[in-house]
Amino acid sequence: MTETYSLPEKKPAMGQSYSLRIAPARAAVASFLARTAGKAVIVTDGFLLARLSAVSAAPRTLFVLFDGDALPLFSMPDGVGAVIAAGGAAALRAARFYAAMQHAACLVLPSEASLFGAVEREGEVKIDGEERTVPLAESEIVCDPSDMAPSFAAAYGEILLSRLAEFERGVLTAWGLPAPREGMGVWRPAPFGAIAVLAANAALRRGGQVGEGAVLARATGSLAAYRALSVAYRAFFECGKPRLAVADYRARAARAGVRYADLVIPTAEEISRRASLFERLRGKFLGELDWFARADEAHFAAIRALGGEIPPAAPQEALSTLAERAGGLHAVMRDFGL
Repeated sequence: MTETYSLPEKKPAMGQSYSLRIAPARAAVASFLARTAGKAVIVTDGFLLARLSAVSAAPRTLFVLFDGDALPLFSMPDGVGAVIAAGGAAALRAARFYAAMQHAACLVLPSEASLFGAVEREGEVKIDGEERTVPLAESEIVCDPSDMAPSFAAAYGEILLSRLAEFERGVLTAWGLPAPREGMGVWRPAPFGAIAVLAANAALRRGGQVGEGAVLARATGSLAAYRALSVAYRAFFECGKPRLAVADYRARAARAGVRYADLVIPTAEEISRRASLFERLRGKFLGELDWFARADEAHFAAIRALGGEIPPAAPQEALSTLAERAGGLHAVMRDFGL
């Protein structure tokens, strides 16, 4: 396989840059080693193990099989000028943190098309058993879609969830309520191919996850979360009849594992104000949901073409505490007594 596509380098406002290329891993590693000096540390969680093991026989390279904790990386000898990371989010974040501390050039070879750990400016890394939020090095990102096939369904789900996050923000804003900050607009009605999925996820990781869908997806997966929220939002706008039925907020907080004091509880007057707007907003937002639903068939077909499967919607139980854990549109639904 030869390089087939190259995305332009992105230079965000914060000053840190990244580049994303489509190329075979072996060629990318050889090119990176030829352009860097000093010792090279190769970190993998098992992804591309055979190919990287062959490279690690070179005199200047050191090989680390990542076990979930970044601490062993800091026992490497002095003179490290390059870091190569291969695998999932945890391995990429650990290696990029080490590269940042060493001021070393960094190449990442993600195993997941969602690109978690590859693009973010900071992330959670386990160091001597303790999770810490740390800075992550600017990196060159190289992807070979043929190595990432099993992960494209989840990555596509992230794109669909990003559209629901925009929808949720629009609904909350229409009610004059605090809304998630604006994320990246990467969704479109036409289906995405493999390269477009990678590019869209790179943009999403740079913009950060927003909306209650991101919270739900951590427990259920992105596609299952998307399907469940699509159904819930439609039911709300299609069948919902707001009523003043005060929720047992204290019991709900306990069930969700959050502090009761952290809940935002509206007054009866505020709920009445929202209810008065509901009928005027219902048609507008149902129209948006119809538009998404019409596009779903093409998107789901694209997911299958990329080798993925469409999971069932997340079970209702997974949404039962979402209002307390995320505080988004489901909190409005809860406050309406629905």
